[in-house]
Amino acid sequence: MITEAQRAMRMNGIGSSDIPILAGLLTKYGKDAEWLFQYKTGQMPEEPPNEAMSWGVTLEPIIFSKVSAQTGWIVQPDPETHKMTLQEWAYCHPDGAILAHPDRKGVGVLEIKNSRYYSVAKGPTDYQVCQLQWQLLVTGADYGVLAVLEAGQALHITMHEPDEQIAAKLYSMAQAFWRRVEIYREHQGGNQHDTSK
Repeated sequence: MITEAQRAMRMNGIGSSDIPILAGLLTKYGKDAEWLFQYKTGQMPEEPPNEAMSWGVTLEPIIFSKVSAQTGWIVQPDPETHKMTLQEWAYCHPDGAILAHPDRKGVGVLEIKNSRYYSVAKGPTDYQVCQLQWQLLVTGADYGVLAVLEAGQALHITMHEPDEQIAAKLYSMAQAFWRRVEIYREHQGGNQHDTSK
């Protein structure tokens, strides 16, 4: 669940919820890079919570507990805001951290999703993978896990490795976008939201 401090952070950089928008994965919902620019520069108010968001918040702890019980992994919630070293505008809020896995060394990040549909053949959506790859880049975690609850009936858990090519593209895209936001703020007579300096 996003805290007020985390909500305020959304104006100070690019998080994992922003990355799919920049990658063009939410255009069917009217969200693209220009929409995000309007929001990050304060020209558009934040969307009010809707029923889908409310159910997501309600079900997240239940899914989290199920992941831990089903896998036997040592998993804990992650309330922290993670920022990339020397690039504090790049941040994320993973749902959890995997502290111990029988087949993996290091620490993993856990991202939980509540979805109406899931394709076992295709696996997680590009939107979900994009978010997770950004979290892997920002946190430096060794691996990532997506836990997707399908229609409230089936839990799908998939392991993902950091992908350097995807990470480089996402970072380049986000860096150029954030610089555009900074320039806009500077021209508006202030850069009060900038955290990259």
